Amino acid sequence: MLNGRYAEAIDAYGQAIALDPANGDVNVTLYTNRATAKSKSGDMTGAIGDCNQALRINPRHIKALLRRAAAQLEGEDYTAAIADLEEAQGYTFTARTL
Repeated sequence: MLNGRYAEAIDAYGQAIALDPANGDVNVTLYTNRATAKSKSGDMTGAIGDCNQALRINPRHIKALLRRAAAQLEGEDYTAAIADLEEAQGYTFTARTL
């Protein structure tokens, strides 16, 4: 995502997800990274959607939860952002949730 090439990054992550849609271990990271690119490009709704996809795969994926909270804050959905942050605060971290 160098030099703000977020559209290219979003497309590349989408292509990678399409290669093996059933590979949850990889796709949770791809969705979370694509959410970051969408957020940086100003697409908060898309970022939240990708975080939701990652959280469907792994409901305790802390990065997806925190990125969703950040996108919700940016979109001024403070109640949802606070709920995500409070949920994340209660997590015990393991390699799987990071």
